[in-house]
Amino acid sequence: DEWVDRALRVGEKMLGKENTVIMPYAAMGGEDFAWYLERIPGCLVFVGARNKKTGKFWPHHHECFDVDEQALVNGAALLAQFALDAGKE
Repeated sequence: DEWVDRALRVGEKMLGKENTVIMPYAAMGGEDFAWYLERIPGCLVFVGARNKKTGKFWPHHHECFDVDEQALVNGAALLAQFALDAGKE
């Protein structure tokens, strides 16, 4: 819960409250991230890569899939802010 709260604070700070949500269901896809969490506290964060305005809304593994590159900027900003905030503790 502590790391989820941290992720929400950083997401709201960097992307706005309206763009930061807790998924209504557990979803890790094919991730093995849970193995890391057995040793080091944290949480899995999804960075949305869908943008209907630019036509980039297809699901992963679809032949038309393309990532909205702003997602890369958002993801990098979130990770940097996580590190900066953790350094203040």
